[in-house]
Amino acid sequence: MYGFLRLRFNLFTANNKAAGWVTRPNGRNVRIHNKPKSPYQRVLESGTLTYAKRNELIALRAATNPAKLTRLRAEVAEYELLRSESPSNRSSGTRRPGTVPPAWPASETSLTPLTLR
Repeated sequence: MYGFLRLRFNLFTANNKAAGWVTRPNGRNVRIHNKPKSPYQRVLESGTLTYAKRNELIALRAATNPAKLTRLRAEVAEYELLRSESPSNRSSGTRRPGTVPPAWPASETSLTPLTLR
């Protein structure tokens, strides 16, 4: 499940970054923030990537469907919840995190960007 969350957060979730402090007229210090951007946007704007790595990230984002990531995350979370509630898991204490339901096609379990379309 971490792979779904990592891709969704790093490619599509915009967040604020603290830019510094400002002192108000009453003497109170207040934190100021930059405009919201995703980590993907920040790393592209930094200019530190090689040409090949930049193109690889652009292709990854273009090939990734955020709606499918959300659906897969929900399905895996529901499956893990059902596994943890089953009586067989409670008695033996064996729970293997990261397993996927056997009904899923093999292509759905892979985290390669081309299968997330």
